[in-house]
Amino acid sequence: MDGEVTGAVLAAADVLRDLGADVRGVTLPPMADLLRGFDTLVAVEASLAHCATFPERAGEYGDRLRKLLEDGLRRPATDFARVRAYGQTFAGELAQLLADVEVLLCPSWPTPAPPLPKRESFEELVDEGGNMLKFTAPFNFSGSPTLSLPCGFSEDGLPLSLQLVGRHLDEARLFRLGHAFEEATDWHRRRPPLADA
Repeated sequence: MDGEVTGAVLAAADVLRDLGADVRGVTLPPMADLLRGFDTLVAVEASLAHCATFPERAGEYGDRLRKLLEDGLRRPATDFARVRAYGQTFAGELAQLLADVEVLLCPSWPTPAPPLPKRESFEELVDEGGNMLKFTAPFNFSGSPTLSLPCGFSEDGLPLSLQLVGRHLDEARLFRLGHAFEEATDWHRRRPPLADA
């Protein structure tokens, strides 16, 4: 975790505490297997979503997406089934946690948003156990509603964000909490300085 992200998210927790939230630490269910299998999930589900046109019209796809879809078609069904089983276990354990906690607060991203020329490829994002996706990918598996909000800027002027994670079918609570946070802060009104193109 980048220190600036940690500081901004902890400051956001203080804002929510000042608004009346009972903020406390929790331990999330294990996620290492999910993060290691995220590339399998994305590749297989993407190839399924494009099965009406791919691979017959592969020439109409960009290189990156075509590579992802080809990868999805090569993955063994057993790999996909294993990852889905990890996801179901995680979703059940997360639902138990959310029975006692209404909303989770965590970073959206473990670092400030990277400048566009330095943005990682999908492969880089899921390398090393999915480190860059560790705060978002698990909730793709659980199907949990999430809301990301700006919560600051790095020393270099790059955006920082927090993520609210809610119970299934409880999006209204996330919107109310997000709105309250934005009413109490002005991060959503600020803009980073833009470099000359």
